[in-house]
Amino acid sequence: MKNRIKYLGILALLVIALCTSAQDFEVEVVGNIEFNNLQVSVTEAGLNYTSAVESTSDVMVSIKDVDALGKKTNPNKKWTLSVRKEEAISDAFTVLVVRTGKGSRVGSNGSSNIKGGEVYQEVSTTKTYFFHGMGEISDIPIRFKLEDLSVLSGAGNNQFDITITVDEGWK
Repeated sequence: MKNRIKYLGILALLVIALCTSAQDFEVEVVGNIEFNNLQVSVTEAGLNYTSAVESTSDVMVSIKDVDALGKKTNPNKKWTLSVRKEEAISDAFTVLVVRTGKGSRVGSNGSSNIKGGEVYQEVSTTKTYFFHGMGEISDIPIRFKLEDLSVLSGAGNNQFDITITVDEGWK
């Protein structure tokens, strides 16, 4: 009976170790991606739109450390943020994303430590690096842009889903 309890104790420690090595971060996104139709203009009948359309407001992204113990022992854990489209959108347009600010460091007066994402980049159906940082940061503003709009795609609404993923470490 003692050996059985000993093995159950070891098994419980292994399960706890595996659980603590799981994902320590989560992403919180607040806002909607909206575009203003007034930004779109056609110079002559039959020609494509002359400009890209930028979202009218930023979406706020926050990186939260859900590992309470790890947050106290290592408040500067590294993370990487990636983006992707859930499904292929018709060839009617291209979706791009950019980070427009650094957000605010949570629980510290120090500046947020974020690198990358300051230039528009295409969002594809494969997971693509966007930017990386350290520790908990709230309200990182990101903005979207649509390019390659075509009059041939016709009128109507297009809906697409963007997935934002956070992974531990710098990739």
